Amino acid sequence: MNVRFLLSLTPVAIFSAVACVFASDAPPIRILPLGDSITYGASVPGGYRLPLHQLLTNAGFNVDFLGTQTGNPAAGLPDPDHEGHSGWRIDQIDSIILAVFSQIADSDVILLLIGTNDYGQNNDTAHATNRLEALIARMATNRPFAKIIVANLTHRGEPYNTQI
Repeated sequence: MNVRFLLSLTPVAIFSAVACVFASDAPPIRILPLGDSITYGASVPGGYRLPLHQLLTNAGFNVDFLGTQTGNPAAGLPDPDHEGHSGWRIDQIDSIILAVFSQIADSDVILLLIGTNDYGQNNDTAHATNRLEALIARMATNRPFAKIIVANLTHRGEPYNTQI
């Protein structure tokens, strides 16, 4: 085979590969932000969803947030979808998760931040980790290809930090 022909294809092949990775029409990463007021973004427009969206899109990813909620949008956040519910506990998220799954596309990633209200509302704290484990198992069973990322609980002050 002609070496000049191969060398002439190399820049085209490289450009094509790079263009496919960074193309705006690349398939989106479907992310379900799921949890309580931190996911909703109480007191911060868009919550953590705005900086996360900016980080991912600046890195060249096409992002599609999923969820049945759109409250607490933010300027600069073109996709307000989420499943954040202020004041909710693990059992409340668990009670709606299958209905949520039936209303949205399959997610590639589920970001789960829940449990702080279980302690703040003194909701059977001795079994909070069991409820969290059951919720994660239900999500993994019903969305077996999703990557589930579980956040640690945020600082609440005493006596909650000791309980957590």
